Amino acid sequence: MSERNIERLEMKYEVMDVRDITYPDQYFDIAIDKSTIDALLCGDNAYLNVAKMMNEVQRVLKTDGYYIGISYGKPENRAQHYERDHLSFSLK
Repeated sequence: MSERNIERLEMKYEVMDVRDITYPDQYFDIAIDKSTIDALLCGDNAYLNVAKMMNEVQRVLKTDGYYIGISYGKPENRAQHYERDHLSFSLK
């Protein structure tokens, strides 16, 4: 993607583990999940890995930030992952 968008100097691409994001707390205004939750739910320790991801995303989002989740899963099958007691997301 860096090569493909070489003329867009303001764009930055990084690779990291979504369960251990290296950005500081409350860094982003918005986070977009394009089927990352789907990929994690297909692997070993799926619910634990999704919980770790959700913790990290919540940590790096600003207080009034937005999390946009795009998933092939049915909303009723994904909602539980956003509604855990340790999270403060609201679903729309």
